[in-house]
Amino acid sequence: MPRAFPVFYLLAWGLLLVTYAFTVGRQPLSEPTTFPKIYPLLIGILKVGTVLFSMIFLLFQARITDDRLKRRYLQRIAWTYLGGFILFQLSVLGFIPVYRLPIPDYMVAFFQLGYHFPVLVILSRFLSHQAVARPPLSKHPNLEKHLSELGISHREAEITGLILRVFSNKEIGDKLFISLETVKKHISNIYRKLGIKNRLELSYFIQNRLSPPSDEL
Repeated sequence: MPRAFPVFYLLAWGLLLVTYAFTVGRQPLSEPTTFPKIYPLLIGILKVGTVLFSMIFLLFQARITDDRLKRRYLQRIAWTYLGGFILFQLSVLGFIPVYRLPIPDYMVAFFQLGYHFPVLVILSRFLSHQAVARPPLSKHPNLEKHLSELGISHREAEITGLILRVFSNKEIGDKLFISLETVKKHISNIYRKLGIKNRLELSYFIQNRLSPPSDEL
């Protein structure tokens, strides 16, 4: 996701909370606290906008990807997330009669938290299917050659291979007889050179960009 979105998201919430705190803080302590009507409206717009933008982004990523497995699961995550959010909003607005139950506030909280779990289940299934369909290429004989063409050094290629074999940073340091800080520095350089952010993206990069023809395996 573009960095501009989380930056804007945090700034918008931060500005909203700060202005809200100043507005409420100016009210006399002797009088009941009143909540300006504009704040619930702004919060609602920000929440709905976040959900809609996230869903559109996921569907757009599904549309442009050539990976059929990834496309299918991105679509499932997007629509499941949107469906759960709609159910939560309907419960808050009273269209789902949770307020007739003995503990309505807890039921609303259940909807608010619960609709995230189906999304996590779908994501877990995607990662499991991805791992089965496309195992790490840690034994790829030409991995170092391909990485060197991208500016990856011999030592960084060694560390990349160990990462693909699910070695921890400490285990990598012990195996290569280097300090933990040196391992972290090498990994940071690998991520910077390949334009990735974490181990999962590194695995995808190797599988999608450096996957060898069948006759090389």
